[in-house]
Amino acid sequence: MAPTPPEWPTPKFTLHIDDLTHPGTRVFISAVTPLSALRDACLASFAALYTPHSVPRNVQTITFILCSIPGAVAHTTGSAHHKEIHLSLEHIHSTRGPRARDEIRGVLTHEAVHCFQHDAGGSCNSCPAFSPDIVMHTPLGRGCGPGFVQRLNARLETGPHRDAVPEELAGKGVDALWGAYCAALERTRGGGGGGGEKEEEEEREEEEGDDAMWEVVEVGEGAAMPLDTKTERAG
Repeated sequence: MAPTPPEWPTPKFTLHIDDLTHPGTRVFISAVTPLSALRDACLASFAALYTPHSVPRNVQTITFILCSIPGAVAHTTGSAHHKEIHLSLEHIHSTRGPRARDEIRGVLTHEAVHCFQHDAGGSCNSCPAFSPDIVMHTPLGRGCGPGFVQRLNARLETGPHRDAVPEELAGKGVDALWGAYCAALERTRGGGGGGGEKEEEEEREEEEGDDAMWEVVEVGEGAAMPLDTKTERAG
């Protein structure tokens, strides 16, 4: 019998809401289920960057903080074992409406990548277009061949980042890849099309199934609400 592959090391999640009366909080609670959104963001990051055998297992907890950050979207900070994702309540409120759910989940996935990606000792910030968090969310990753994001992330494990890395991995320089990305983006914007309604409905039903695993709690200054992924449904 073949050995069972290891599972993804999903961390413990904690949710902190600075202001329950902020209109952005109401948008967030109406648009997503926190546990599902955080878990899916981490799993998407793992699948894009690693295999179950190579994924790092150092991050033990991720605290998700909804707070006021005027003029910003989100940022991630923390140590090797504990990460914090800060999401702007103002930005959430600005996306109210049909696109709120996708925007929140997309930002969470982007920030989750920062929790787990290799960053060449911090030097890949000098070339953000080819950080793994950017590439995995664009046609760049798909256009550079199978496994490109994982190979790029692995190359950034030891660093430092060099401008020649994308060409070494994809056979094209930064300018050529960026041009291809812009062209693909324009085609996507011009193509329109539907077909995603059924998938969106299925994802919403899955999120609703997690409702019994969390509850809105009045959270005050310095307090937090634990969202352990191992919490069982209330009977």
